[in-house]
Amino acid sequence: MKVVKLFSIGLACGLVLGLTLPSGFICEADDTIGSAATGVYEGFVDDEDDSGGTRTGGYDNCDVNHSGSVNIVDAICVNQYLSGALYFPNYRLFDANNSSTVDYTDFECVMAKVVDQSYSAQYMRRVYNGNAISITYETFPAVTSSDTTYCKDVDAYSTSPRGYTWQKYKQNTANTASVPDTNYDPATYSITPSNTGLNAINGDSPRAIIGDDDMKPAYGSAYKEVSGIVDINGATGFIVGDHEIATAAHVVLTGSDFDDLTVHTCNSSGLIQSTVLHVKQVHVPTAAIPDGLAKVSDYALIVVSETLSTNNGYTHFSIGSTFNATDSTWSSVPIYVTGKPSNIFHTAVGSVYGSSNTALLHYNTDTDYGSSGSPVYTITRYTVDNVNYYSYTALAVHSSRDTNDPHVYNYGPLLTRYHRLFYLNNPQENYN
Repeated sequence: MKVVKLFSIGLACGLVLGLTLPSGFICEADDTIGSAATGVYEGFVDDEDDSGGTRTGGYDNCDVNHSGSVNIVDAICVNQYLSGALYFPNYRLFDANNSSTVDYTDFECVMAKVVDQSYSAQYMRRVYNGNAISITYETFPAVTSSDTTYCKDVDAYSTSPRGYTWQKYKQNTANTASVPDTNYDPATYSITPSNTGLNAINGDSPRAIIGDDDMKPAYGSAYKEVSGIVDINGATGFIVGDHEIATAAHVVLTGSDFDDLTVHTCNSSGLIQSTVLHVKQVHVPTAAIPDGLAKVSDYALIVVSETLSTNNGYTHFSIGSTFNATDSTWSSVPIYVTGKPSNIFHTAVGSVYGSSNTALLHYNTDTDYGSSGSPVYTITRYTVDNVNYYSYTALAVHSSRDTNDPHVYNYGPLLTRYHRLFYLNNPQENYN
């Protein structure tokens, strides 16, 4: 998984730089957060709302553990949070680049300062004019103390266990569907910390075109993220680790039964590959059974035996924790959905709709049949010492649409630090 590899890189950098790491890599933090730094790291604001934490004091953005200096320990702290290995209720502490989302680019921001390199970052927007594509870049949204509604990590303060159910799968021959192993009954387990009080709520069709149909074929060099998208029985999933695929629960369930699954990857040109992946396990929230469209519980983990690493040409989506995501504060942030409405992946770009709520992200980005399980994501271009890189951050898993006529928004469960535990540090995962 990317985050595990990053931890190894961070540790190696610490040794190279001769930095002393405290015992256990302790990332102590109180419930305050730094304010204005200098240079390209400027941006912490001095406000006090509860959208993921407060920001007060005079710390550097990248000094995430408030030690008084920026070093490799700060990078390790961010990486541990992103991997799900550790959690901090005041997760806004780790937003080193002030993007209003904690994700992989914050690790890069801290690392750039550790090794004395320049760093800047912006959200990327694809602009369509017929079949022509142009690229523009958006500055990060401002965060003000007047924001009273926001989309935030609802699990940030929870320590209660959440129940999951998993099923073992087998594949008898190559290029055939993976099927539930009838020698094993679905098993239940729990992960702590978690959100409490999840209830199955009936959902709706996952198709919704908001206004005009703005979905475009995701084909060619302009769509590097498609190598991280997979086809699951004609629906969609996205790669979050070397063996881990995220999708919606209703994609893998029919009532209380786990479905046979045929999973294909996509190459960097947007072409769906003929090889069928070997599914070893499928995990879903127990609250998603028997109703897969359980709104906040509509997410699932597929574990495959193949190694879907970035070294093998696959894109990994970072699982981000966002805050202050409203249509006013995030009006300039492009929100993408890439899914499989027919025989080819399509993508669309929109924005956050309304104030959403604390568990579901609402967005007016177009979707279609087959988009279920798609990543709802941002694209960030970050520049380190004049070299451009791109990062894809999943904010939600696309689930369904509103019940309005005509439709005005789609929605999916907001991904939180708890989902990172489920996807990246799941104690029941086994891909052998």
